[in-house]
Amino acid sequence: MKKSVKIIIAIVAVLVVLGATVAGLFFGGVFDLLKPTRKAWTKQVQKALGLEKVKVTDYADFLDEYKDIYNKPFTSKMNVSAELNISELDKDVQKTINNSKIVLETNRKPDSKENQVKITLNSQDEEVIQLDVITNKEKVAIGSKDLYDKYLAVSLNDLFKTAEKSGVKTSTNSVIASPDYSKLMEKLEQINPYDLIYISKDDLKSLEKAYSKAIENSIDKDNYTKKGNVKVKVDGKDVRATGYYLTLSGKETYELIESLTKTIKDDETTSKLIAEKANILLDAIGEDKIEANDSKKIVELVMDSLMEQLEYSAYGDELTSAKKLKDMDDQGIQIVVYSKWNKPVRLEVNYVKDMKDIYDTNTFLSIEYGKKKDIYTFLPGESNSVVITDEYSKKSKEERKGTLTVEYKSIKFGTIDYEFINKKHESKLYLKVNVPILNVEASMEFSSKGNYKKEPVEVLYSLDAKFGKESIKLKAEGTIDYTADVSIPSLSSDNSVDIFKLDSKEQSKLIEDIMKKASEVLPARLKLLGINIKAEDIYSTQKTTTTTATIPTISGITKTPTTTTTTPKSSVSTDEKLIAKKEETDEAMGKYIQIIEVGYKNGTAVSATMAMEFNDEKTATTILTALKMANDDSLKDYDISQDGKKIVIKMDIDSFIKQEELSKEDLKKDTLKKDLEETGYTVTIK
Repeated sequence: MKKSVKIIIAIVAVLVVLGATVAGLFFGGVFDLLKPTRKAWTKQVQKALGLEKVKVTDYADFLDEYKDIYNKPFTSKMNVSAELNISELDKDVQKTINNSKIVLETNRKPDSKENQVKITLNSQDEEVIQLDVITNKEKVAIGSKDLYDKYLAVSLNDLFKTAEKSGVKTSTNSVIASPDYSKLMEKLEQINPYDLIYISKDDLKSLEKAYSKAIENSIDKDNYTKKGNVKVKVDGKDVRATGYYLTLSGKETYELIESLTKTIKDDETTSKLIAEKANILLDAIGEDKIEANDSKKIVELVMDSLMEQLEYSAYGDELTSAKKLKDMDDQGIQIVVYSKWNKPVRLEVNYVKDMKDIYDTNTFLSIEYGKKKDIYTFLPGESNSVVITDEYSKKSKEERKGTLTVEYKSIKFGTIDYEFINKKHESKLYLKVNVPILNVEASMEFSSKGNYKKEPVEVLYSLDAKFGKESIKLKAEGTIDYTADVSIPSLSSDNSVDIFKLDSKEQSKLIEDIMKKASEVLPARLKLLGINIKAEDIYSTQKTTTTTATIPTISGITKTPTTTTTTPKSSVSTDEKLIAKKEETDEAMGKYIQIIEVGYKNGTAVSATMAMEFNDEKTATTILTALKMANDDSLKDYDISQDGKKIVIKMDIDSFIKQEELSKEDLKKDTLKKDLEETGYTVTIK
């Protein structure tokens, strides 16, 4: 991607954030225009939308609290459970899940980038197994006191180097294979989201001044009008109210947007903020920083492009004959608030058919404010109108509770019960959706309670969904403590083993020790979950070699072996060998050379060997170790070992026939040679 494109992307991202901020300030009352009719219209809109008490300091207070929480170390403990009743899911699996409880314990130190998560699986109030994961700037480690006395650690640099050497192909291959990947990740982790959204109070005041001036200069006082004793519908009743109107022709709408666009391009505070935020992103991806003037030029290009598209936008009764927006002075758009005793009773967004009579309109959207009821209607009076009725029992800045009813074409579609709480030391989001015509009912809740500066905060996350006879229940509850001392073990040679530093014998010994311990511990523990497994199913004292349930085949497509009872035969003498080689690339194993060797005795195939040759011995060791850790029982047919850079898979000829789905006729030398060459192999016979 070219540097200029990256810079434009970064700046557009910042523009979106700043645009949202400026819009919030406008409707929040920061731009409280001083002309009497303008001021009256602004106040009524703020009241109608519940924004009259919103202040700049609210955003600043939010930022201060966000920064404080984001940088605080914390500990947390969550109890997680599930209850499933799904016909398509295996009953034994459901029973296991329903009988299980998970405890998640987290320790986090933001400053040092250290994290620890303990995952404990319980059943019937007894522990089944516990995993302990630690991450820091350099390593990832996993441990289990039940299976091994040390953490198994991986250096991130070694991991990336191994991926690079093996040529692993993933959607992020170009990044992962880069030697600078760890540095890039470290820079990205150092980005504090707070820095991206922070705007100082002085800058907020500067934005207020610049954009309020742009709006004031673009909207003439005559665009604001007032009309008394207007009859409007509110919850089915006729109400006499005063209307406060803002009406703009298409041309005036274009000029307003043009003025705001010019302010975005010319305002020094805007350019400075865009450069600051864009530089945070550019620095993280290794690009040079930009100056405010650079950002100004790019913003000009972006905004000019948007205005060029807007110039050809239009609206009207007949779009096919609509004029350019900037030339349309006979039609327009209108926002009106109707108030009675200085209290909004109805808000409308209207299309003005003829600017000569601004009160002759078609309504796009209306909001009616009844008694403990708000009614939102899209395309009122049309056959395809959508009506959302909000009947509430509580409505304040801190708390709101009620039920939304949705109707389409006068047919009741469903309801949404809700509750929002946004108090200083308590928050809650509760939603319950009921759609009878789809036989769906679902509820979710996120809540927290407690002063994080003084005490642990109680948190709850839950989901309860029913689809006919099917149901899912998920629940996580516990505490987050920002006041506790946070302790995370430091990874050292005394308490951890770096598996990439071990040779193949040491890795095999490590796996053997873990599997042996697992065979002693897990059978009794897993019975608590209703899983019956024998010790010998996990670890056998007989010498066996295992891998995953998939190995490469002649076609290059990974298959699952179908045989499970045959014991590998000893070496069979041969008088002739067919050897085939082909370069392959696998998403998990990277690049390697696949080798197939079939031995013949008196013209009959009697043995088969398959091998994968990698770029170096360490890559082969790492991949073989990962394969062995799967401990898949279905590969007892095969003798799998390492020979330098190769992973060698030996099998008897019957197993080879089943693996490749061949017949004995297919194994004739000339036939097999021809088939292999047609699939890209280089074949020799010795």
